[in-house]
Amino acid sequence: MNDGLLTLLASPRRIDLFGLDDRGLFARLARAGSWSETRAILAMLPARRRRLTLVVAGQLPPPSLLDGLASDLHSLVLVPDNWLAALPTHQPRLRARHATRLAALHLDEPILTVTAFDDDDLPF
Repeated sequence: MNDGLLTLLASPRRIDLFGLDDRGLFARLARAGSWSETRAILAMLPARRRRLTLVVAGQLPPPSLLDGLASDLHSLVLVPDNWLAALPTHQPRLRARHATRLAALHLDEPILTVTAFDDDDLPF
C-alpha cells in the first residue's frame, strides 16, 4: 500500500480515516463525527500527503467534501458496499484494509467489465 492512499469508511454515526501511520502500519488515523469534520481533518494532512488517492468504502461522500478536496486528490476510488459484504461490520479496520487492497489492485490494473446479453438478437 502506498503512503498517499487514504481510506474513508463511513457508518451512520462516524467516519473513520485509515492509512499508513508514522511507523508504516495500516491503522485508523482519525475518527470524525461529520463530513465537515472529515474535510477539516484531511486539510490538516502533512504536505507530503497532499496529492492523495482517496478510497471510499460504501457510498461516495457528499459533493461538498469532494469539491473541497478536488485540488488535493490525485484520484478517487469507490469500493462498493457489496464488495465488502462478507466482512463483519464491527471490524472497521479489516473492512478498510480490504477496501484499500481492492483499490490498490484496481489502480495497478483497472478492472474490466464485460456485458453479456442473453439474447443476441436485440434490435440495435
